[in-house]
Amino acid sequence: MKTIIFCFFTVITSFFIGKNDEAIIKQTEFVNNGFVKIGTNIYISKFEATVKEYHNFLNSERNKYSKFLYDSSLLKKSAVPQFEKYFNHPAYANCPIICVSYESALAYCDWLTIQYSKNPKAKFKNVKFRLPSPEEWKISVDKELIDKNNRFVDTNLFYTNRMSNISLNLKPNYDPHFAIDVNSYKPNLLGLYNLIGNVAEMTTEKGKAKGGSWGDYITNCEINKFQIYSGPSSTVGFRVLMEIEN
Repeated sequence: MKTIIFCFFTVITSFFIGKNDEAIIKQTEFVNNGFVKIGTNIYISKFEATVKEYHNFLNSERNKYSKFLYDSSLLKKSAVPQFEKYFNHPAYANCPIICVSYESALAYCDWLTIQYSKNPKAKFKNVKFRLPSPEEWKISVDKELIDKNNRFVDTNLFYTNRMSNISLNLKPNYDPHFAIDVNSYKPNLLGLYNLIGNVAEMTTEKGKAKGGSWGDYITNCEINKFQIYSGPSSTVGFRVLMEIEN
């Protein structure tokens, strides 16, 4: 397992720099290039939604979206003091958004749908952003990495060149450990990052996430298994799916 080294930058200004409208436009441009087709009209994001992207959502209409604020109190007891700054330090801008509710993830998807439709640079005219279903999430995982029982193949293979392109930010034999940048490690064969590990990803089924997190061992990340959550969690985030509507 690779050792994760966090680099903390001395930055005085906030990482939410620039006008919010400019941030939204850049986010729309990212959407045009940051999704992979997994079905006839279905595209899934290459990356988990990030802290910076979620702040764009919150800051667009603060009064309206304040009820969807992340629960930073969940990080107060972190083994690493720096992680208490997870939501406001530029070093974590590209890390997955965590500590948010299922309803907050849905609100973010609805907001992204509206913002995307407003932008003349949008690749598609009628789209809806949402969470993936468990079945859609499963389609996104490389078939060659799964055995006939829908379990990941022998974990020893993860250390060979053949298996080197799978994302693995799972529970190691040392502490501390935490979520990392969403573009860490190599993507899978479809070009998707961190489907396995980093943070468990919400699905359309409330309370059921897929893929496991930095806090899970690989034995808990079988394709047919769910990670159950009852509310905001430091191990649960989400990945956005884009559906093209007629």
